[in-house]
Amino acid sequence: MYMQHKLKAIKAKMGSADDEFTPLSQLTLGTNKCRVQVRISRLWESFNPKNDILFGLDSLLIDDQGETMQARVLPDDIEQFEDQLVEGSVYALSNFTVEETRESYMTCSNELTMYFGGQTAVNEIEDADLIPLYSFEFIDFKDLRSRCDDVSVLTDVLGHIVYVGEFEEVWKKSRLIKICNATIRNLRGRDLGITLYGDIACGFAEDMHEKGKEASVVAVFAGMRVESSHSVCSTTCSDYYLDLEIPEVQEFCANLRIQQENPVPKKSPAQKLAESWRTIEQLKSLNPEEYDESLPDRYRLQQWLVLSWMQHLPKVNVQGPKEIQVQPMWPD
Repeated sequence: MYMQHKLKAIKAKMGSADDEFTPLSQLTLGTNKCRVQVRISRLWESFNPKNDILFGLDSLLIDDQGETMQARVLPDDIEQFEDQLVEGSVYALSNFTVEETRESYMTCSNELTMYFGGQTAVNEIEDADLIPLYSFEFIDFKDLRSRCDDVSVLTDVLGHIVYVGEFEEVWKKSRLIKICNATIRNLRGRDLGITLYGDIACGFAEDMHEKGKEASVVAVFAGMRVESSHSVCSTTCSDYYLDLEIPEVQEFCANLRIQQENPVPKKSPAQKLAESWRTIEQLKSLNPEEYDESLPDRYRLQQWLVLSWMQHLPKVNVQGPKEIQVQPMWPD
């Protein structure tokens, strides 16, 4: 590990005659005398919503290679930088410190984090069109299960908004909490519940109200915490983007239009259940993590019961493609 950091440091110092900026990917642990050119893609105050303790002014940085790194201004230094740093702007930064990434609530998977200090120099750059405005690490809905209650790296999701609940203000443990619930759907027809808290809930509800109930909107929700395989909720790091002009959203919209123009007849729950029947050999090799979550709860439970039952069966030698069917444990 030491040699890797040493090699990165040598490369960062060498550079080229025309390149005065060091890529984020070449930064190393410690105080860096080099300069980086980055865009502040997102900017937010990180705090504990339970007691309002402020951790710092955080940001997600992007360089011209598309690399990302999270940065933090500690509370004592926020006054120095809060008027200098603007979301979406590009800066040349120097005299910052690089440390290992914190263990929780990170918005990108970079193993290093940049810290601003009193000596950090911040100079805005006007012409830097090569640096992208946004960067996300999208997770497929089917992979959310592995991130349940894991907040080491927060989650970015993308989907078509199919439901928006009413904006609410509720009292919880002597605190007035703003809440807005929504549902997004991916191209496979799987739904994901979205719960937004605080100012982001208010802003989202207002934006969706302006678009109208009939509007077809594709949304990105960034920096979310995974509650279950079917739901995510916002954190103080979260933000949302509606109909964003990035390749991932444009591709999603194009495929969504194709689906809407060529609708596939919906299958009944009974048809889905019939198609989910498996031979004993197939069930024995089925991964419990991959059972069909598109089935209604009742039929998914039946499928889960079969998987649980198979775990306790003695090993048998089955000849032929014999099928088994599970009868419901309750009357229709």
